[in-house]
Amino acid sequence: MTAVLKNGGSDNVDTVVTCNKLYIFTAVNIRKEYPRNMNGHLLFNMICVDYWKRYTDKYIHFLTHCHADHTVGLTSTWRFPIYTSLFNAWMLKTKFKINPHRLKPLIIGRSYIIKLPRNGEMSVTLIDANHCPGSVMFLFQGFFGTMLYTGDFRYDPVMLENQALTQVLRNKLLDDLFVDNTYAAEKCKIPSRSKATQEIFEIIRKHPDHVVLLGLRNLGKEELLRAIALEFNEQIYVSEERLQVLQQLMYEDVFTTDCKSCRIHVVDIRSVTVSYMKQRQEEHPHIAILPTALYKYGPDVANHPYKNSAEHGIFVVPYSDHSPYEELFTFISQLKPAKIHPIIEAKQISNNDNRSLSYWQERKQQDLPWSLRHLCIHQCN
Repeated sequence: MTAVLKNGGSDNVDTVVTCNKLYIFTAVNIRKEYPRNMNGHLLFNMICVDYWKRYTDKYIHFLTHCHADHTVGLTSTWRFPIYTSLFNAWMLKTKFKINPHRLKPLIIGRSYIIKLPRNGEMSVTLIDANHCPGSVMFLFQGFFGTMLYTGDFRYDPVMLENQALTQVLRNKLLDDLFVDNTYAAEKCKIPSRSKATQEIFEIIRKHPDHVVLLGLRNLGKEELLRAIALEFNEQIYVSEERLQVLQQLMYEDVFTTDCKSCRIHVVDIRSVTVSYMKQRQEEHPHIAILPTALYKYGPDVANHPYKNSAEHGIFVVPYSDHSPYEELFTFISQLKPAKIHPIIEAKQISNNDNRSLSYWQERKQQDLPWSLRHLCIHQCN
């Protein structure tokens, strides 16, 4: 049985099957607007992805994930239906206080037929984006052709095993790819998250008598926290808000809000400064670990605030939830899209960013039947 959802209709679905391409590809009309600090798009004059403006009442709204740069303008007074993953729907209800009646949670891996606001219908399939809890890609198929919108993602080969996407690849039907180009520069040689995790383990092992501060943002890297807790068989101190997220993910009971009962603490990454560390070290030996690639591959790397910070007990490890150049090249080489669109546009990037343009070389795949265009790089961890 195929799930059919009207715009704002029922989401009570038991069984869903993937759908073929609905219409023959026609000319694509893509309207794009980029408010400051917002990574959202208006597509085909009917679809909004991570785009939250009041005048878009005639559009269908989709959310890839709940990071701040993808939820600009989304408040508790939002009154249009939002299609997103189950976890994101929970976040929108509990953290953003969105009216539950506005939420249309969809199951990752399944395909749905959604009625368009004017005429016709389209298919949307959710694919795990491997970025942060709840993050998804959207595979759209309709009169506009076939389009994959990645949102922020970290490539994993399992992504290509989705039944609907496999069918698209087999028939070479991907017309448009909107891709996360955060670390698209060829110089961005970011290690796997597994390797970065091992590096973090080693740092903690070398400091058995230190309090360990893990500098994070509000959402993301929960799998890393779980791995650290299980590796060292220790509880980790987290805030009440983060504990809610971890409990929703149904992780083991390895987190606590009692800061005095454990030596590994999660803190806001913005609070970790040299002066802060000096103050903490007056009480007890401390180290801080910042799992982010931003300060190694972000703009103005030579002058980032954590340069030479290891002497103050601050260790920056390039653990990233975005795909670096090589992974992006592998991903795009498999998809072979007719057109590639960077999610983050050049005008969002400082002119002083010496990594702002990455020219995708065709030297590795000379016979590919599609052209690579340069992708821009955004300041993000």
